[in-house]
Amino acid sequence: MGYCHPSENNAKMKQKIQSHSFNGTKFRIEEASEIEGSFDPQGKAITILVNKRRPLQALGSALEEGLHAMGVPDKYLHKPQARVKKGKSLSRVDDLARFIWRLGWRPPK
Repeated sequence: MGYCHPSENNAKMKQKIQSHSFNGTKFRIEEASEIEGSFDPQGKAITILVNKRRPLQALGSALEEGLHAMGVPDKYLHKPQARVKKGKSLSRVDDLARFIWRLGWRPPK
């Protein structure tokens, strides 16, 4: 995923990335179409949701798994269940994803 301003036409942004370094550790980037995402620190792999029909959720998945790779624990990324209405997201990262979306981020086409 990349930030693509509506007026830009940047072909480089459209390429899938295969790895990324977080805090000096290189992680393999894997894509999934159904699961939200996963982080495997021992296998040095991050799986992120890539679903053209759910781009906002895909952005949240990339943000959350990237934050995990940077060492941010779940307790900082998830809301306590008691404070979340039924059917709503437990992820604080979804709030960040919606903020970035409102600023104009869209996945490359």
